[in-house]
Amino acid sequence: MARPPCVQCGSPGFARDGEGGPLLCMGCSILVSSIREAASTEETANRAAAAAAALKRRRDEIRARTGWRSGDDGAGSKLRPKSKGGRPRGTGAFANREEFLGAVAMAVKHLKQRGRKPTQANVAEFFTASGDPRHPKCKDRQVRRWRETYGYRLWRDLLADVARLYPELVS
Repeated sequence: MARPPCVQCGSPGFARDGEGGPLLCMGCSILVSSIREAASTEETANRAAAAAAALKRRRDEIRARTGWRSGDDGAGSKLRPKSKGGRPRGTGAFANREEFLGAVAMAVKHLKQRGRKPTQANVAEFFTASGDPRHPKCKDRQVRRWRETYGYRLWRDLLADVARLYPELVS
């Protein structure tokens, strides 16, 4: 039967501390004992603070090394892997590459009708001025990020793909 992890640092399988308290590993139990000892004497408030800081550093080092974090309940009993973070795929301004290319094609058509070049800055300006919810307000830097996200190194490559996929809009 596997022992539960240390409640301070998450290290696996350790016994309760000597006073029947929570489950602690050897390193944490020594630090907790030194905190208790320091707190019992009146002249060692600084020792208690230093020991508490050492305990926090040890816990943080172990968590950083193992990639685990404690639960939100503060007890440290529920360990789970760190989240990857960021927004889930398909929930941004454009759900996929085709949606992005379609929006760029509409922008290119609009810009060409008005005699303007379809540059990244002009497409961004069109998206921002457009009332269409499929065209998010943005700057040319964001259009560049989307271009790179959807696999286009150069703007002219994206325009060539748009012309190939949407000839009725771009011509």
